[in-house]
Amino acid sequence: MSRMIGPAALRRTAEPQLNLALCAAALLLAWMTLHLVENPVRFGPLRRRPTRAVVFGLGLSAAVVPVALVAGSFPPSISITVRASELDEALAGAQDPQARLAELIAESVTGVPP
Repeated sequence: MSRMIGPAALRRTAEPQLNLALCAAALLLAWMTLHLVENPVRFGPLRRRPTRAVVFGLGLSAAVVPVALVAGSFPPSISITVRASELDEALAGAQDPQARLAELIAESVTGVPP
């Protein structure tokens, strides 16, 4: 359990204090969104007017579609010229590079890559 998303994103080791702080932050954000976003929408004025609720939902959906299309049109660039040096070394020293690559891929399933 030494590799988790939060500590990896913060570029820190997964210590119990950091993990507890991240859990507390997640719970606080969940509580805030429940009371400030979900409940007002669920129990607000749109509940009494179903037609407005449907129009509001369709409007939100119509606003999200162009944003998703534009975001999908410009994917982040990934450099294919940079290669992992460890992989190069492991494959260069192998008698059968294809078999060694298959072994490395099979071994990597048990853990999250750094």
